[in-house]
Amino acid sequence: MRPEPIRLAIEKAGSVKALAVIIGVRPQGISQWKRVPQEHVRAIEALTGLPKHVIRPDVYDLPPNEVAA
Repeated sequence: MRPEPIRLAIEKAGSVKALAVIIGVRPQGISQWKRVPQEHVRAIEALTGLPKHVIRPDVYDLPPNEVAA
């Protein structure tokens, strides 16, 4: 099972292949991710609209105006 941030990014992009093409990696590479590599966070954020703190919560904090659910 894929980690939630990767699954969400794939869903927003439409497919693993679509995500891979847009960010410039091979689909097989995405399939091997345990988490999104930090160098791809900004591109995935721009592509999918997912905030960077959702994509990599271990690196990015919630924005100050958001409250954790």
